[in-house]
Amino acid sequence: MTFYQLLQLDPLPFKKLIQEANSRQEKRRYIFAFILKNILVVLFAIVFIGGANLIFGNENSSVAVVVFCILLMVRFVDFGYEIKSSLFSLFLVFFILTVGPILANSANPYWKLLIHMISISLLMVLTCLRPSYGNQSIYVFGYLLIQNYPVTGRLLQMRCLEIGIGFVLCGIIFYCKHHKKHYETHLGNVFKNFSLFDPTYQWQIKVALGVSLAMFIGDLVHVPRTMWIGFAALAVLQIDPKSVKQRLKLRAPSAIVGSLVFGVICTIFPQILSMLGPISGLLMGFCATYQWKNAFNCFGALLVASSIFGLWNSIFLRILLNIFGSYFAFGFHLLYDKIMMLFSQTRKNQLISQ
Repeated sequence: MTFYQLLQLDPLPFKKLIQEANSRQEKRRYIFAFILKNILVVLFAIVFIGGANLIFGNENSSVAVVVFCILLMVRFVDFGYEIKSSLFSLFLVFFILTVGPILANSANPYWKLLIHMISISLLMVLTCLRPSYGNQSIYVFGYLLIQNYPVTGRLLQMRCLEIGIGFVLCGIIFYCKHHKKHYETHLGNVFKNFSLFDPTYQWQIKVALGVSLAMFIGDLVHVPRTMWIGFAALAVLQIDPKSVKQRLKLRAPSAIVGSLVFGVICTIFPQILSMLGPISGLLMGFCATYQWKNAFNCFGALLVASSIFGLWNSIFLRILLNIFGSYFAFGFHLLYDKIMMLFSQTRKNQLISQ
C-alpha cells in the first residue's frame, strides 16, 4: 500500500493496520500517516470553510460545512446507478438543499412538517439505493443544518450562489472518480420500482417521517436548535433493527459526556475556546467508534450555540434534545415497524384471497 493510499483510509482500518504491523518501522509509518491524514483534513477544512465564509459571509458557514462534507464523501461513494443519472441526482440534491430550507423557514410548523417530510424523503430515495453505503446521512444532515440558519436578501442570494458552486465542484469530483463504473440502474428505475412493501423504501420513509415528526414536536413547543433533535433521530433510525438499539444506547450518553467535557474545558481553560473547533475536528478524525465521534462532535456544536444561549444553557439544551430525539426515534421505530408489519400482512391476505 502506497503512502497516498494510506492517507485515504478511515480510522478503523488505520488502527487495524497499526495493531497488525509486523515491525516497529512499519507501525511508525502507519501512525505517521494516520496523524498526517487527520492534520491535512483539518487544515483543508479550515482553508475551505474559512475561504468560503470570506466570500459568501459567515452567516452562510453552514453551507460551507455541508459542501465540505459532501466534497470529501463523493470522492469515495457513488449513488449506485449510471453516471448521468447520478449527476442529475446530485443536482436534485443540491436543489433540495437550496429550496427546501427556504420553504421550511417561511412556513408554520404544520407546513414545515410537510416540507421536511417531502425533502428528506427525496434525499433518501435519491442518494440511498444501497443503504450499506451510508451516504444518505450526510445529505439529510446538510439539509437539517442549512435550514437551521435562515438568511434573507443579499445573503440568501450569496447562499444560492455558494450552493451552485458547491454542486459544480462536487459534480466534477463525482464524475472524475466514478464515471468509469458501469451500472445499469437509472434514476427512473429508482422511482419506478418504489414500493412500500420493499424493506429499503420502508426504511427510507421511516427516516423521513421519524426525523420530521421529532422536529415538528420541537417546533410546536418553540424549542431552539430543533436540528439537534433531527440529528439524534437520524442517528438512531438505522435500517438494521440491532443497530437501532445500539445507537439508542450510545447517542444520549455520548452527547452527555461530550457536552459536560466541553463545559469543564471552557470553565477551566477559557483561553483555548477559539481552538476547540479545530481540536474537535482533529479528535474526531482519530475516532473509530460512533460514541467517541458523537462526543467530540458536541464541541463544534456547542461552540456556536454557547455564543447565543450561554455555556451551560447550551449544554443543558443539547443533552435534553439528544435524549428526546433518540428516544422519540426509537419509539417511532417500534410503532412504524408494527404498522408496516400489519400493512404487509393485510396485503398478503388480500392477495391470497384473490
